[in-house]
Amino acid sequence: MLKLRPNIYLSVLILLTLTGSAFATKVPVITKIADNAPIELNPIGVYESGIFDESAAEIAAYDKKNMRIYIVKATAAALDVLDIKDPAHPKKIKEIKLNKYATGINSVDVHGDLVAVAMEHRLDYRKEYKGQNHHLEGRVVFLNLEGHVVKVLNAGFLPDMVKFTPDGQYVLVANEGEPNVGVTHDPAASITIVDLTRGIKSARLKQVGFDGFDGTEVAYRNAGVRIFPLDKGFRNISNDVEPEYIAITPDSKTAYVALQENNAVAVVDVQKQKITEILPLGLKDWSKGLPEVTTFPFMNLPDLPNQAADANPVIKQGGFSALWFNGVKDNGNYEFLTVPDRGPNKPVKGSKPAQTIFPVPDYQHRIIKFEVNPQDPASGAQITGDIPLFRQDGTTPITALPNIKGWSKEQQPVDYKMDVLTDKYDAFGGDMEGLVVDKNGNFWLVDEYRPAIYHFSANGVLVNRFVPKGAAALGGDEAGTYGIENLPAVYNKRKTNRGFEAAAYDPEANLVYAFIQSPLQNPTAAAGKKSAVIRILAFSVETSTPVAEYVYFLENSKLKLKKVDKIGDATYLGKNRFGVIERDATFNDKEGKKYVFEINIKGATNTLGKTAADFGGKELEELTPDAFAKLGLRAVYKRKVLNLPSIGYHPSDKAEGLVLLPDGSFAVLNDNDFAYNYTKRSLTGTPIQLGIISFTRSNAVDVIKDKKVELKNQPFFGMYMPDAIYAYAIDGKNYFVTANEGDDRGDWYEDTDFKDTAKLKKKVKLDDTTFPQGSAGQALKKESNLRTSAIDGDVDGDGKKEELHAYGARSFSIFDAYGNLVFDSGDAIERITGELIPKHFNTSNSKNKMEDRTEKKGPEPEGVAIGGINGKYYAFIGIERIGGVLVYDISNPYDPSFVQYINRRNFDVDPEEGTKNGTVGDLGPEGVLFISALESPNNKPLLVVPNEVSGTTTIYQIDVK
Repeated sequence: MLKLRPNIYLSVLILLTLTGSAFATKVPVITKIADNAPIELNPIGVYESGIFDESAAEIAAYDKKNMRIYIVKATAAALDVLDIKDPAHPKKIKEIKLNKYATGINSVDVHGDLVAVAMEHRLDYRKEYKGQNHHLEGRVVFLNLEGHVVKVLNAGFLPDMVKFTPDGQYVLVANEGEPNVGVTHDPAASITIVDLTRGIKSARLKQVGFDGFDGTEVAYRNAGVRIFPLDKGFRNISNDVEPEYIAITPDSKTAYVALQENNAVAVVDVQKQKITEILPLGLKDWSKGLPEVTTFPFMNLPDLPNQAADANPVIKQGGFSALWFNGVKDNGNYEFLTVPDRGPNKPVKGSKPAQTIFPVPDYQHRIIKFEVNPQDPASGAQITGDIPLFRQDGTTPITALPNIKGWSKEQQPVDYKMDVLTDKYDAFGGDMEGLVVDKNGNFWLVDEYRPAIYHFSANGVLVNRFVPKGAAALGGDEAGTYGIENLPAVYNKRKTNRGFEAAAYDPEANLVYAFIQSPLQNPTAAAGKKSAVIRILAFSVETSTPVAEYVYFLENSKLKLKKVDKIGDATYLGKNRFGVIERDATFNDKEGKKYVFEINIKGATNTLGKTAADFGGKELEELTPDAFAKLGLRAVYKRKVLNLPSIGYHPSDKAEGLVLLPDGSFAVLNDNDFAYNYTKRSLTGTPIQLGIISFTRSNAVDVIKDKKVELKNQPFFGMYMPDAIYAYAIDGKNYFVTANEGDDRGDWYEDTDFKDTAKLKKKVKLDDTTFPQGSAGQALKKESNLRTSAIDGDVDGDGKKEELHAYGARSFSIFDAYGNLVFDSGDAIERITGELIPKHFNTSNSKNKMEDRTEKKGPEPEGVAIGGINGKYYAFIGIERIGGVLVYDISNPYDPSFVQYINRRNFDVDPEEGTKNGTVGDLGPEGVLFISALESPNNKPLLVVPNEVSGTTTIYQIDVK
């Protein structure tokens, strides 16, 4: 939340006399600062090259020994060296020309006595030559502090950034590997790692490529990595990715490398010199606010029914494993339904046959009713009643005990003495996990044992139970013993107690959807362990038969605390879409993975009734996403919405309830395993919390060129696509900050058959179901020529868009070490600039035309640096187009706060003329460099900002209040 002084909401123009090495200039400074801001940026010095729009000041690096700044002059293949012993009067002392080594410089970094420079052969990669396809490798050139070359090494193709590790032991170079114009030569991208542990003279170099990821294009595309399609399939990952910017953790062990056009980040183990993973960054939903959670703790839980009279301790009700919204009561309370799972239980590790302790073996299943006052979270959640569940006779309780006596994959019920409870089997017993209510008021539950689908009347009496074909034969019983056998027989191969976990209901089609919790052990347990296949069964309420089955692939990142191997719950969202929880087993950990995905079954292949013969001789669970796609099959589309721990919901390891509320919010619920420690026979205190996730944090956008500032929600998604990224650590945990600029591939796909960008008004066809006439999507198409992705958003492959994906997120973000989004600045940049500079809102860096960037990528956050000041960490974000620097306190990565925005730019002069005569100020901040007070020439922290369009390098003093 912005905390700004009410009396400084208008532009603050300060005329400062800034004396650089060339001449003095007066430039207005526009700033906005938070109330009680602990620091304040003030410009004190500027170096002006006088060169307009020729990349005369891009990236800066600091030599702390000599108090000099090295400035990249990209197209000139040179470095300007500035003496900043007096930071108010930066002075150019030399120019270092390096054009004999390559044609352009993209990056520079300094550590100790070494300067590292990343150089490209710009002319060769941009031109197509007749008779030959030159695509020369780039160079990493090492200089001493006097500017003399001491080592030249080959890098990969098109080196875009060079970075020392904080300990100076390694240098990393991100090699973008763009094709030449016409795409006649397309080199592989790579990361060059230079090992300096033996010194510069004995430096060892390794080119680390992405070829190990080739063949997994569909898997990564499904996960959210943007990979360019071909006529059949996709480009190889090794050719498609484009490494650009490097962030290295403070311990020098891990590097995060931005793959901008792929909307992803590569993770590098520096010492092992290996790319360990590619992390998708996801999509920003501009149709709603950003998520925030409000929790409602359960109050005064009643005792669990059916316990022994002498039970010690007495176990409380809990174990909730489903969630249904049952409406708004007359008093305004929300009423929900849930169901406990199979009661208190403890699988006995290593037991053969598998056994489970049931402390309350006579527990009768029931549907729990509870209420919350949405306006009073402190009042918590109150249980208001229950509906016990009975067999068809209306009197026999349905328990939580196992069904099939003697089957090897059915857990034997035992007591604490490990005596088998031979009489404690229940043919209709269930481990209830999912709950929906159909349009006639009947209950439908799904369980993990068989798996089974239960149909109950509104008063809790069983109508029918549906189980897989052949279920009775598993125990040598007659068909029908455990229910009507009409579910696919292969479901009998569920992992023990991993049958159905979730249920969702489509009232229009009158279908119940049941979700298998974890991959089936099909054909073997080993195959199931490797698999990421989740089956979704569509079951007709009207005919009581399965009508379709779809394949859903679990998130399967190599970078994790624990594996995501199961789903938690699901809810129907309308128009073939569902919300689904995927989860790992981390307990109360902010870095855990409890994802909410939105999935869409539109266009997905119906696999019901298909066999290995239809899958190339393999069972479905043996297929990877790529193998599945090669058979011409389509899995459900999925898009990550949020991660529950990242927004503050992590009461336990099991998020097992999810439901959509009428206002578009989500409600979530956790299973606390009855807060009972089975080993110690004591209560654990693990809480149950209902979480209501509202999308209310400010997140609007202006994409309509109408000569006014009007931010509002619009039905499209922003691809984060960061340019600069920067890593830091808080309490021993790593995070990386991204400046979400956005970028397309028009530079080298132009005039080819590869089209990256599609203008919304002119080139995009909208799906009629998702965007019917009169919808916000159709209105946006009429009003805006927003640049959208031509290759994304067509869920079913029919050429019409179900989703619109645009470039950039007009924000900065923070991700944890596992790629979980923990913060996004929402619409702060456009709100602040719209308030301060309304007449030049979304102008560019080379012209003053209002809204020149509105339908493109907006303000384009480009550079980022992080600095520690007085025990706090601050992010400094350079805004490329309209200009300026945004400052946030990011000491708490989950709850950063605005500090300041400052822009040293004169919008009343022509940018080119103003550059030449020194009146325009700064145009196009590219890199951002923080200098700590300890290393600063004036003992105050400084921020150095090179500007590529105006060719200026401005030095800000950071005053600590």
